[in-house]
Amino acid sequence: MKERTDRITPHYFRHFYAIYSRQQGADIFLIQKELGHSDRKTTERYLEKVLQREQEIGLMWKEQDF
Repeated sequence: MKERTDRITPHYFRHFYAIYSRQQGADIFLIQKELGHSDRKTTERYLEKVLQREQEIGLMWKEQDF
């Protein structure tokens, strides 16, 4: 197991909250409101990798369809 070298800060938990909320289906505008971001682009930076993954067509396939 790899040991964590960076610190876990309150800001880390804000990122986790945003990412996990999106993965559970929360709308980006609701996440923006919850985090108190006045600009959607700030929230998009928190979710950059998640939003990129959502655009990968292969991830949209449902395994039970096969």
